[in-house]
Amino acid sequence: MQSKILKKITDYQIIIFGLGSEGLSTYRFLRSRLPNSNFIIIDERPLAELNQLWTELITENSKTQFTTSLTEIPQDELRHSLLFKTPGIPISHPIVQKIIDAGSEVSSNTQLFFDLVTEHNSAGDKPQITIIGVTGTKGKSTCASLIHHVLEKNKLDSYLGGNIGRPALDAWMKWDGNKKQTPALFVLELSCHQLAELKSSPHIAVVQDIVSEHLDYYDDFEQYYQSKTQIARFQSKKDLIIFNKESKTASQLALLSKGKKISFSLKDKKLMEIAKVTPLMGEHNLYNVIPAIIVAQKFKLTNSQIKKAVKTFKPLPHRLEFVAEINGVKYYDDSIATVPEATIAALKTFPDKKIILIAGGYERQQDYKALAAEIIKCNVKSLSLLPPTGQRLLLEIEQFNPCNQLRASIESFFGMDEAVHYAVKKAQPGDVVLLSPGAASFNNFTDYIDRGNQFKKAVKSLTQNN
Repeated sequence: MQSKILKKITDYQIIIFGLGSEGLSTYRFLRSRLPNSNFIIIDERPLAELNQLWTELITENSKTQFTTSLTEIPQDELRHSLLFKTPGIPISHPIVQKIIDAGSEVSSNTQLFFDLVTEHNSAGDKPQITIIGVTGTKGKSTCASLIHHVLEKNKLDSYLGGNIGRPALDAWMKWDGNKKQTPALFVLELSCHQLAELKSSPHIAVVQDIVSEHLDYYDDFEQYYQSKTQIARFQSKKDLIIFNKESKTASQLALLSKGKKISFSLKDKKLMEIAKVTPLMGEHNLYNVIPAIIVAQKFKLTNSQIKKAVKTFKPLPHRLEFVAEINGVKYYDDSIATVPEATIAALKTFPDKKIILIAGGYERQQDYKALAAEIIKCNVKSLSLLPPTGQRLLLEIEQFNPCNQLRASIESFFGMDEAVHYAVKKAQPGDVVLLSPGAASFNNFTDYIDRGNQFKKAVKSLTQNN
């Protein structure tokens, strides 16, 4: 039986704006189901700079038109369109506004996924689907992956997607292809951009701590926080929200939900008894393990089953990832630390070690006072700083510590190779060299993955030279 939602979409001209992974996922999903529909696909980059797949997809289908702007498309042609906007493109963007002004509706990869799940569940004659959504500022990927891992290891029909690298519609297509007649569970990592204009909430929402980030995109923290609230706003009384009660922002957000509320903290002895078997480093990771335990318990898994699965979970790349031990010095890649709070958590993971810290990066107007204080207080013996926030961090350190006993051991570098080689000179057997920038990566690197990979490459080159 054809989806009524997809049948309705056939009445529209489809516009996809933003041709990254979500744009590609949306196009493939809709084109496979709506072969006769007209598509306008938009990206401000020329076609040659996009994924090679786009050239092939456009060439093979005469009903797909590519453009970098809307100047050549008459306003009349936009009048009865449905726009799928990539997360991160603001609703205020001139291209988006032109399409809306023409009378078009706006959706997204994630919104269409939620709509399809609602339609499926409303049919009543099929096994129900449960959406488990995870948000917060840090820990989303690890928490979502842990939930999925525990469920999947215990033979539940679980699918992982969202901001973790597999768009929601890709997860839907994987489930749809399996044709299993069992209740399906979709675990989605949901970013602020994916949530901002969402008109649906997951059946089970997990909310971690929310601190300042993306202030290069949002006007202030309040606007960033408000984008996250969509995860709870549309929940019904049948739904569930799980939140970190040690976080004021998570606790405040949970109040918006009409669903059942379960709070957690590290003071819960029963949960901690299970959580402590995790191989993940750092106290901060316990905040990722505990929601996975609570979700698993909701699906009737025993503590023994949960423990066994938690023990086998492997850390995700670039999250306090052990890279190598060379001449008695251990190297860790925590490139995912794009906010100062994440770097503070990483530093606290090594209370008995001397640390050479590589920090700094893209400017997002974050507050570095707390990180500077932690650096002075803990065992950081040397700093390799990356611009431009590295210099701002240095100024904060000098404010806290006018004499600055670290000053002789702080240097600034533009590249990762130089930063690592300086760290090597300062390190002694038993020390830790830690990449935990406390800043985004976009000025010198493609993304945090590129930054982490460059760190790993620089470290591994040391083994070749020894």
